[in-house]
Amino acid sequence: MVAGSSPMKPVVKTKLARRVFLPIIIAAIVLSVVSGAFSYWQSTELVRDKAHSLADQLLQATEVGVAGSSSSHQLQRVVEALAANPGVEQLVVGRPDRGRILAAHDPALRDQDWATLVQSSFPAEHYQALMEANGPVRLATDDTLHAMRRMEAGRVNLVDRGSGEAYILLSMKSDGSMGLFQRSVIVSLSGAVLALLVYGLLTGWVVRRYVLNPVWTLERTMRARKAGDRESRSSLTRDDELGRLGRSLDRLLDQEDRHLGLYQQIFERHDAVQWLVDPREGVLVDVNAAAARFYGYSRTEMRGMRVTRINMLPPDEVAAAMERVRSGQQAALYFPHRLASGEVREVEVHSGSVNVGGREYLHSIIHDITERQELARNRRQLVEILEAAPQFISMSEANGRVTYVNRKGREMVGDRLPETDPDTGEPPRFPDALYWVHPEWAVKRLVEEAMPAAARDGHWEGETALLANGGEELSLYQVVIAHRDEAGRVERFSTVAQDISDRKRQERALRFQASHDALTGLYNRRYTQRALQRELQLGQRTGQPVSAVLFDLDHFKRVNDTHGHAAGDRVLKRLAELVRARVRDTDIAGRWGGEEFMLVLPGTDDAGAEQVAETLRQKVEGCEFPTVGRVTVSVGYAEASATENVDELFKRVDEALYAAKRAGRNQSRRAVPSAGSAGGTAARS
Repeated sequence: MVAGSSPMKPVVKTKLARRVFLPIIIAAIVLSVVSGAFSYWQSTELVRDKAHSLADQLLQATEVGVAGSSSSHQLQRVVEALAANPGVEQLVVGRPDRGRILAAHDPALRDQDWATLVQSSFPAEHYQALMEANGPVRLATDDTLHAMRRMEAGRVNLVDRGSGEAYILLSMKSDGSMGLFQRSVIVSLSGAVLALLVYGLLTGWVVRRYVLNPVWTLERTMRARKAGDRESRSSLTRDDELGRLGRSLDRLLDQEDRHLGLYQQIFERHDAVQWLVDPREGVLVDVNAAAARFYGYSRTEMRGMRVTRINMLPPDEVAAAMERVRSGQQAALYFPHRLASGEVREVEVHSGSVNVGGREYLHSIIHDITERQELARNRRQLVEILEAAPQFISMSEANGRVTYVNRKGREMVGDRLPETDPDTGEPPRFPDALYWVHPEWAVKRLVEEAMPAAARDGHWEGETALLANGGEELSLYQVVIAHRDEAGRVERFSTVAQDISDRKRQERALRFQASHDALTGLYNRRYTQRALQRELQLGQRTGQPVSAVLFDLDHFKRVNDTHGHAAGDRVLKRLAELVRARVRDTDIAGRWGGEEFMLVLPGTDDAGAEQVAETLRQKVEGCEFPTVGRVTVSVGYAEASATENVDELFKRVDEALYAAKRAGRNQSRRAVPSAGSAGGTAARS
């Protein structure tokens, strides 16, 4: 129902019905008195002719009413009004292709099956003839006049039923029973002719004034509107159904104009680049000011311009893209567009089909995505660089959610860092995720030192470690960087870690080589001297005793001369093994040079040194050496005095060693106490 219209009234009580039927009834009464003598056969022919004429008029009026109706409810009221004409048995508007009745003289037939109605109205051959005829035709039987008119799809536009082809079916009485008097009534022929003429004129005047003229006005309004006259209105002021229909039509036209005005404002004033394109011709119908600014042309220059002048794709590809938009297959498209300056920009086009004045156009909103595409390319290149980097690289949000690990990182941790936390089903977060890939000490350093420092200073760097696939600990040199948002808050962290395990192994090897004897694996003389100096200084500060033991293989030159230097080297290695087995972790065992060895014994006095020296001598004496057999050592030992330095202490133990050799070898001798020595009494700790 149209907004503002009243509910449907019974047909005979409507104003339109009263204005049409009352004059006709009055005229019929007068004519019945005046033309009683009119012959039956003549009356029958006249009535049939008038029925044919009235059928033509009603078909035309119904066609205009259908074209002017915006909804099936309005169409129903028009059909009911026209069906009230005398002799009309049925007046139906339907769509045979959809099998439904749109409007009918009887409201109960609305939405009923079209085929059922026509089968009950006339024979099938008559209906087939009507359907196959080109244009409106009429078929008459002895009793009933049938007429059908086809309306093309473009003339029927009902908002609640859509557009489509429609047929008007009219059935009227065609015999002489329509208001005729009996054959026995005899009236002069001239009076009958005059009465019929008056009746016809009066009936035509009433129908024309109250039915056809308003319908024609509605039709003229719609035709003018379709031709582009936006000011056209019906301006019907009558207080009947057709008057209300006209005012409803005017309100709809006003509303359409408001919508078009709003659309025009959006089109003109919006900052987004907008086109209106004729897809059939491939030309720009209109563009907004933003489009003119973007492309560097004036709006006048762009109107009528071919799209292919701007779109750099081949014309057939542009036409195919427009067709996809028209058919609804695609709404967003991506093109290279050339500006007036010759610069090429990448654009994203959102396009849709619109109907303006009965013609289809494509309304397109265009976004410049050149910078966005460049950023996307840069991002892809950056990801490629990160993926190819030989370092472990990862990123995480400030809340701890890990968002990225590069290929090297994935190779290093393997499946130790799953895509989702098995407990929560969410992406892994630190610090929990750190325990999956780092040893505990490294996690502690990262959480307590690295991340707070990065948040404070921007970055942190230092050594950590990673648990590799096999569970071994890999040494890392790791940089943690804090990234902030516009407000200065830490938004995310990134880390770059280099596997320095090989370097650490090399450093350890170098340190070992710098401090150890290559043959025996014991500390070398330089390290042993430094260790002795360190322990002497510590003992002087703390008052703890420090002793030194110097021993030498007896007759070692004879071993080399007799068995060769290789055998001598094996003796030295075996001797080093015996020494390592007899000293504490805090003791320092070093090769002093050649076949001489030094033991530095922190916290050990003379008595303790004597115990170590004698035990070592006995152990060597009782050991079987490869190739050589048995060998012996001579030992000198001494406790350092409170003021003694390395050279002084070495001199004393060296003298004690040679005293043992002079006494017959395979002996241990205590060094002569220095002037500042207190003479040790404490046992070896």
